Amino acid sequence: MDDLNLPEKMHKDVPTMSIPPLDGTNYGSWKGAMRILFMRLNMLPIIDSEEPPDPNALWYKCDRWVFSEIYFNCGKKEKESLSDTMSAREA
Repeated sequence: MDDLNLPEKMHKDVPTMSIPPLDGTNYGSWKGAMRILFMRLNMLPIIDSEEPPDPNALWYKCDRWVFSEIYFNCGKKEKESLSDTMSAREA
């Protein structure tokens, strides 16, 4: 978890892949595209592991950023199942 870094610019300012929103019919391809995005941003540890035993402020900030990427790449119906209190991994 020591290698987590937030992109210098957050969310829409980061050049990202064009990911079709999750719509209930495209989970496999959507999940693959999101994993590639998080791999490129060096954030796979946030979605591939449980909360670390000693989470720090950077871990929480990265988790919230990853959660927002997941949220903004979902369709309306899928967004309804997400809660801002869940972790990125749960989302």
